Amino acid sequence: MARITASDVQAIVDTAVSAEHIERFIDLANLLVDRHLNTDEYTWNPGELENIELNLAAHFTTARDPRMQSESLDGFSRRVAGNFGDFLHRTQYGEMAMMLDHTGTLARVKENKKVLLKVLT
Repeated sequence: MARITASDVQAIVDTAVSAEHIERFIDLANLLVDRHLNTDEYTWNPGELENIELNLAAHFTTARDPRMQSESLDGFSRRVAGNFGDFLHRTQYGEMAMMLDHTGTLARVKENKKVLLKVLT
């Protein structure tokens, strides 16, 4: 059962993604947290898994709906989407989820592509 709601994600992410789609991203985040982190092998403080799940759901949401940012100075301008790198390195929320994971497990999930393909199908 998910630890967060779509409104929790919408509170930290400015997105046009519907609540229905966010719920699907929450389900995916919950699956990853439960499968890889919420095990007898690791001990977590209250709220830690919730914060990781929130950041994972925000990561999946922003990866689907990248927000353009622009800036201008003296006639020069640039626009960036803010999505860089692979997997969890792609967004600030993915980076935060990895930082909150004191086990380093999320940083290694990408190495096990078989698991990711099973989760995403």
